[in-house]
Amino acid sequence: MNQQISSIHRIIYGISATQHQYDIVANDLLTQYQSRGNGDGWFLQPYINWQSQWTSRFSSNLGLTYSRFTFNQSQALEPRIALNYQLAPQQRLSFAYGLHSQMQLPQVYFALLPEGNPNQNIGFTKAHHLVAAYKYDWQAGNSLTLEAYYQALFDVPISRNAQNSFSALNLLEGFVDEALVNEGTARHLGLEITWQKVLLNNYYFLFNTSLFDAKYKGSDDVLRNTRYNGNYILNLTGGKEWTKQKKTPKYFGLEPKYDLLRRI
Repeated sequence: MNQQISSIHRIIYGISATQHQYDIVANDLLTQYQSRGNGDGWFLQPYINWQSQWTSRFSSNLGLTYSRFTFNQSQALEPRIALNYQLAPQQRLSFAYGLHSQMQLPQVYFALLPEGNPNQNIGFTKAHHLVAAYKYDWQAGNSLTLEAYYQALFDVPISRNAQNSFSALNLLEGFVDEALVNEGTARHLGLEITWQKVLLNNYYFLFNTSLFDAKYKGSDDVLRNTRYNGNYILNLTGGKEWTKQKKTPKYFGLEPKYDLLRRI
C-alpha cells in the first residue's frame, strides 16, 4: 500500500510472504555425510516505510521490517534508515543503515547426525549494514558513483561442540556434519566505483570495480578469510549500435564484456 499523508510525507506498507517446502534426501558417498528430512514454513515480512522530502535537497526514508520463519519460529526486527542530500544539481550524497536477516541453507536445517536433525532450530544470520555513497552526473549521460560499505555479521551458525574453523557463511553445496549454534561473527568492508554512460550517440559502457575484505571467526575465535574474499572484482561492459538506413532502419549491435575476479 502507498499512501500520501501530506505534501512531504508518504507511507508505504505491506507484507511479503514466501512458502518454503523441504523434502530432502542427499548423501555424500565419500564422507557418508547426509542431509535428510522434510517440512515446510512461511517466510513472512510485514514492513513499513516512511518517506519524507523535507526540502528540495534533503530527503529521508525510515523503515521497519519484521521477519519470521514459521518452520522453526525464527524472528527478527529490522530497522532501516536512508538519508539523501543533493549537494548540487549534479551531485548527491547519501547514507544508509539497515539490520538484515537471512535464513539458512537447507543442508543446515536438515543435517542428519546420530542424534537426528539437531540444527532445525538454528535462527537467522543477522548483519548491520552501513553505506555511504557519492554520485556525480555530468554531460553526455555520464555518471560516477563511489560507495563505501561496512557489514558486521553476527548470529552466524558455527560449531557447537568443537573448536574449529567452520562457519555457515562458507557453505555453498557442501554438507554439514555437526551440531551448530548461532554464535559466529564476521565483517565485510569495501569500496565500489562505478562509471556509467547511458546509451547516447549509439554507444554505452559500464565500468565497475569493487575492492573489499571479508573475514569471519569460527568457534576457535580465529579471524580468517571467507571463501569469497578475493579482495577485488573488475567488470567492464560496453555496446555500440550501427544503423543501416533503407526503407526500414536496421540496427546492428556489438556488446563486449570483461569480468575479472580474484579467487582465493
